[in-house]
Amino acid sequence: MVILNIIDAQDRLSVSDQQRLVLLSKAIDQSERESEKAALIIDKFNFCVGERFYTEIDKLWAIIKDWDSLPTTISPKSVLEKYISVKEAEASELANQSEYKKAIELLKPTAISSLVTNEDSISSAVANLIEWENIDNQAVIIIEPDAPWKYQDNGIDQGDNWRQSGFDDENWKEGSGKFGYGGDGETTKLEWGGDRSNKVTTYYFRHTFNIDESSKRPFLVADLIKDDGVVIYLNGREVIRNNMPTGDIDFSSFSAKTAWEHNNNEPENNELFVHRHVIPEESLKLGRNVIAVELHQCNEGSSDLGFQFELYGLNQTPISYINEITNGTEGEELMRAVKDLIPRQIREENLISINIALGKISLEAVRTIDLKTLGAGFKIAQNLNVDDTIFPE
Repeated sequence: MVILNIIDAQDRLSVSDQQRLVLLSKAIDQSERESEKAALIIDKFNFCVGERFYTEIDKLWAIIKDWDSLPTTISPKSVLEKYISVKEAEASELANQSEYKKAIELLKPTAISSLVTNEDSISSAVANLIEWENIDNQAVIIIEPDAPWKYQDNGIDQGDNWRQSGFDDENWKEGSGKFGYGGDGETTKLEWGGDRSNKVTTYYFRHTFNIDESSKRPFLVADLIKDDGVVIYLNGREVIRNNMPTGDIDFSSFSAKTAWEHNNNEPENNELFVHRHVIPEESLKLGRNVIAVELHQCNEGSSDLGFQFELYGLNQTPISYINEITNGTEGEELMRAVKDLIPRQIREENLISINIALGKISLEAVRTIDLKTLGAGFKIAQNLNVDDTIFPE
């Protein structure tokens, strides 16, 4: 097909975004094979996500989510994660314009759907909702973005003990965030080792802070700027892993991807892009606490580096907020919107998992649910820190 040959050439030619969009649309219209058409629709969806063409994204999602099957290289969960990410970006743009009500309503179904995509914690979409809903009840700032940190940029392996609260960092350097090589708003410039083709792979940071009853909050949110990958520990316990391989890592480990690749190849400046994470409240204790961070480059010759960290606490817990918005008539409407948003192939089991976590499925009904779906519901409940039984009597 001629139109497909033209599309293949786009990567080598300088064509405008609108021209590319038109070509993709024409290719979809002219495609006669369903498999080819589906692949082109996914290509158009990915392109629109990258360019933040929100209206086109919603039109394409209305098609994709109701397919009986996706192209073999695409999983329902991965494409759902991408849609959730872009809806969160759209809502954040509204919030940045102080359009909080619109942002909240736009993000609610997406945030509830995100409960099934985040395996280890509550998503940033839920954190954003809670923050925007409580915009007049300001968060408690626990660690400022320009807070002082102890750090090591000497290229020496620090082993494992540096993560622990009792580690002696008196001889480490001290500086304030943001950290990096310079050129992206850094306050503290880090050394790269003198050899441009073999730069320091891993940098270490520690920050000590105190919590009392007045500053302790039930919901902790971290805003992270990083280039390229980080692992973060609170009082010796790993609480955040961003753009790093799974399993054991050490001083010589590189990040999983470049910061640009990890940000879905999107147009933001990746040394300034804020990644929002939720930290388990039980990791924090009254009195002295220590955040320890290891920052890893993507390769020996990486041209840039960046790290900034902010931690704050919110008064409303995720489970109390989600229960509030999913109850009553409006809550039923919201849950129908959630069901309609999730791809057909994983819709029923994921909706059941969410309802298990929210205590909306009876103990008797649970007996008919398969173990995988039941386990997913328990995992969501665990992430939400559900204290009481999740099965109504």
